[in-house]
Amino acid sequence: MNRMILSCAVMWSACAVASAAPLSASELDGQLRDLSRSNRGLAATMTIGESREGRPIHLLRLGEQSDAAGGPDQRPALLIVAGANADHHVGTDVAMGVAASLLQDHADALATTTVYIVPRLNPDGAAVLGAGGPMQSHPGTTTPDDADGDGRVDEDGPSDLNGDGVITMMRIKNPPSWMDATLVIDPEEPRLMRAPKAMDGEIANYAVLIESVDDDGDGAFAEDGPGGVMLDMNFMHQWPEHKRGAGMYPLSESESHALVRWMLDRPNIQAALTFGPHDTVVSIPQAGKMDITGEAPIGIENDDKALYEKISEVFKEITSINASSDADDDGAFHAWAYAQFGVPSFSTPVWVRPDQRKGDGDGEKSKGGGSGDENAEGNGEDAPGGVTSAEIQAMVAEFQSADQARQQEMMQEARSLPPEVRRRVMAVAQGRPDPGARSGSGGDGKKSEADKDDVAWLTYSDESRNGEGFIEWTSFDHPQLGEVEIGGFVPGFKLNPPPDDVAKLIDEQTAFAAALLERLPRIDVHPAVVERVGDGVWRISLEAVNTGLFPSQIAIAKKLRRLPGVTMIVDVSDDRVLAGAKTQQQQGLDGSGGMARAEWLLVGNDGDTIDIIVRAPALGETRQSITLND
Repeated sequence: MNRMILSCAVMWSACAVASAAPLSASELDGQLRDLSRSNRGLAATMTIGESREGRPIHLLRLGEQSDAAGGPDQRPALLIVAGANADHHVGTDVAMGVAASLLQDHADALATTTVYIVPRLNPDGAAVLGAGGPMQSHPGTTTPDDADGDGRVDEDGPSDLNGDGVITMMRIKNPPSWMDATLVIDPEEPRLMRAPKAMDGEIANYAVLIESVDDDGDGAFAEDGPGGVMLDMNFMHQWPEHKRGAGMYPLSESESHALVRWMLDRPNIQAALTFGPHDTVVSIPQAGKMDITGEAPIGIENDDKALYEKISEVFKEITSINASSDADDDGAFHAWAYAQFGVPSFSTPVWVRPDQRKGDGDGEKSKGGGSGDENAEGNGEDAPGGVTSAEIQAMVAEFQSADQARQQEMMQEARSLPPEVRRRVMAVAQGRPDPGARSGSGGDGKKSEADKDDVAWLTYSDESRNGEGFIEWTSFDHPQLGEVEIGGFVPGFKLNPPPDDVAKLIDEQTAFAAALLERLPRIDVHPAVVERVGDGVWRISLEAVNTGLFPSQIAIAKKLRRLPGVTMIVDVSDDRVLAGAKTQQQQGLDGSGGMARAEWLLVGNDGDTIDIIVRAPALGETRQSITLND
């Protein structure tokens, strides 16, 4: 593994905590209260549950609060969730800013749609980070956790050994025999570590651990720190059962359970947007790849790919972001919201390095970031086989989403590829790194063998942030290990922006949220058509049209059949219906003019009044009264 930061426990990675303290609970409460009071009729604050320690999980509901158009819980809605990862406090800051901006600049949209905002799903984790003490990483909840299986909980966590106010990392040269040495110092960038190159005779001589002592005397360091469960690993879809931080079972945490329980009572939610470490908008999820059952998508359904591609274009146009780091989607909220709740679900880290924005740097067009060096993915001139890493990725993606006939064709074509290219394609198809991809370059222009994302972050820290993102390695006399060096990336530096960037981020995400609201499905019920077809016999025809750009049910929703589609009911006794089912249903309506039709043949007298009921998850229920006459 060629990353500088090797966390001895998922919960204690040194790449995640705030550059500045998160909003305190009282500050967040005050902002919510002020928004509701100053926007009566358009904003309301409520709670959807409590955290493990009894803190409220707030929900801000934006939209016309009256019963117009069926009330706010009957109108098409966008759900925004932030703060599941406590370290990613920029998500909470931006979510609150988006709420204020929507109320100020998009009141018209809020007359016909609803926006639900959960600004901080993990209030306990945020409280830990805001409690003072050394700057550290605490992305999860405070649920006690016996991480090392010794029958005790939270007994061996990180420590600020050198008293610099920050818990970073320790690198140990020639560590004790019971501790594995896996890394060497990168000679081109001595602040970073990398795996040794065995073919060049290099031998690993360093171990890297979180800054700590062995409190419980078991030979491991910081393997059982305080808390907890990563909420973005605690949802049902692809729940990573054996990963630390996933929880005892899906929805084991009161926070994740409260969110899902509340959502299941809100069928009007038509899209979800998460502010967190994951990215599904710059690089959309893989389409057509299924789990071991062959039924559940690991990414998205093929038939939803075009929608995600369009939203990705919109997002990039608004934000100029064209590259982003990413996190594992297993057990993540956004993955569950798509694959099991059945709505378009998008996630963005909100903030990225300048080189990952179009116009601010070259930026790469793939997940995992990069230094911005145009050769980071290989420019084709010296890439093995003359094929770039991006082209390799495209080949694999096309193969995985193709039908069986096309896959057979591509396998035949692959036989004519150079052996080196075939080897690289096989590696990427198996989920391994492309062995032909070139590494990024350090600030001095030399190639570094260290993780190229770390190189890029280090360059950004040096050139744009006065070096504040990295603490130089300094010698320390460890009470158990002897001489070590302590240093590394500042916790949270890679997740949270400098304060001056937040206003711009709020503007961008407000524009993106507004773009999603514009595209939500809207079902317009046309006036019924009444025709006399005989003495006392009438034909009634009705049409409902989706005037929104999103389908009323995306492909995964149709597959799940979790909710009904559009239901049309003629409200008469059964003996009056001569033809056409009394209740007629269409599973979903395509976007931009998708139509549902129903027709009945009824018996009745001139002047009779009949009600027709139309129901849809995003519409609630509407009634149309018609009179039987010519």
